[in-house]
Amino acid sequence: MLHVGLPRHHNGTSQGFRLTRLWLTLSLLLATRFLLTSGPLSTFTFTPPASGISASSTLVNKTVAAVKYVNDGGRTNDDGDDDESDNTSNVTGTGSSTNVTDDQDNGEDRPTDNDGNGNERKGSEYEPLAPHPHAGARYPDGMYGYVADATAVRKQYFKMREEWRNKGLDYSDGNGNHDHGPSPSPPDDLEQDGDTFESHRMRLTFDEEIYNYACNKPIGEGYEGVEGFKLMQKVQIGGPPPQPDPITVNVTSSTKNSTDASTKRRRLAEDNKEQQQQPQPKPRVLCAIYTYEPHHATMVQAVVNTWAWKCDGFFAASTVTNETLGAVDLPHLGEEDYGNMWQKTRSIWAYIHDHYVDDYDFFWLGGDDFGLTVENLRGVLEDHAMESNPAGSNEQDIPVYLGHQIPQAGGNYFCGGGPGYVLNQVAVKRLIAEVLPKCMATAIKSAEDRFLSNCLRGIGILCGNTVDAKGQQRFLGMDPNFSATYKGDRGYFKRVYDWWGKMNGGFKCGIDIASEQMTGFHNLRYPAFMHRIHALQFAGTCPSNSTVGQTLNFLGISTRL
Repeated sequence: MLHVGLPRHHNGTSQGFRLTRLWLTLSLLLATRFLLTSGPLSTFTFTPPASGISASSTLVNKTVAAVKYVNDGGRTNDDGDDDESDNTSNVTGTGSSTNVTDDQDNGEDRPTDNDGNGNERKGSEYEPLAPHPHAGARYPDGMYGYVADATAVRKQYFKMREEWRNKGLDYSDGNGNHDHGPSPSPPDDLEQDGDTFESHRMRLTFDEEIYNYACNKPIGEGYEGVEGFKLMQKVQIGGPPPQPDPITVNVTSSTKNSTDASTKRRRLAEDNKEQQQQPQPKPRVLCAIYTYEPHHATMVQAVVNTWAWKCDGFFAASTVTNETLGAVDLPHLGEEDYGNMWQKTRSIWAYIHDHYVDDYDFFWLGGDDFGLTVENLRGVLEDHAMESNPAGSNEQDIPVYLGHQIPQAGGNYFCGGGPGYVLNQVAVKRLIAEVLPKCMATAIKSAEDRFLSNCLRGIGILCGNTVDAKGQQRFLGMDPNFSATYKGDRGYFKRVYDWWGKMNGGFKCGIDIASEQMTGFHNLRYPAFMHRIHALQFAGTCPSNSTVGQTLNFLGISTRL
């Protein structure tokens, strides 16, 4: 019996199904006639068409892949709901079976189609476009050449929010006419049916348990802890760069020395103020995360819900392409494994260079467990008082490489990957041209952050210091509770904290080590944690009748999305 995998339809009509049934009936009749006159079943080739379109081999390939795409959790419905099904799509032609499973996405070419005789397709479109790390990304059907629309997640967010805000509002003229001009927009903080848009989307993509953890668990009893919430209150979303505390002049010092020091400080302050006041073009920021398909429905969805849409561009370097989530199937040298993060990172930066380097000014790369505060990242990139981030760096051909500095053997340091790191256009272009072809090009290692820093150091590009004017960390790579309670007295971070103290004006720990302009929190390893921290940062995420909504309102915390 023939079993043909057909694409699911989400258009709300049955016309496509009726046409498909009619086509199948005719095809099966012809097939039966052919078998009776032409020999055994093994000689018969049956190729399913895409409903309502030409059955060319390329379109059939995309149809077969679409079945897997939907079954694997790709959200293609207009309503955004998950499709519940197995993670395996059995697509059978004439007595042959190709099982397309999630765990085959391991960096090698996965079977995506056959020629009707059980043989894997080996056309040029299924071959890498170039040697790694420039092989390119793959469409859902496995064909190479996919270039993600890096603005898709951002545009999708605003479209969904506008549709939600207009839901249930009657803009007719009383006579049933709706074409009398644009609909007025309701206020941003509108709540409908006890939901904000953020909580609505949270419930749409996750179960009620995630929502209750994020919005109804009392503050201080969640992942943040009591001290962690205090640290979070210190962070100013979208505020200006912190300024140094006023310096009290010692009146017993000589008048000349006192006057000279005072004059110098005043001039520096005036220069910085003038520089900050001069209008500067807003930097265009592309954000990318590294992940893999099993995290699509969990961590990647949480990132898309919370902060990804705030970046000018976004994509998730993964093992399966899912356009709704901005996920890109990006193969690399070697297997898909944490122990091979260096090769994954090489391919990510090559993909950024090959398709986006001239469209954005800065490029941030981090993990799918980092909650990025995009407003503060922009603030750091606009702070040209930092020696490591001069104004007009791209125009002046100056490479910029920013993150949090971690000491290593030999007196050097590297940009740790925990809180992510940033390259500008110049640094990306030099990385691709001067570093990737020859520096550790075939190494299979996990320490991609260390490797990247060491390779860039070889061409004179160093990880820039991003502490604020008070010597406090803006790129701090842990969660709120750890950052607030750790004393710098034990474990791996003791050496890091001691080194930071020597480099940045004295030892700091706890809440004192965190800048008011922190760029986010690391180790948010579950969707509940990601949503919880985001809800505590941004009032208006949780409804006003929720525990978090009521508490933030009582505390007078009003930072909005």
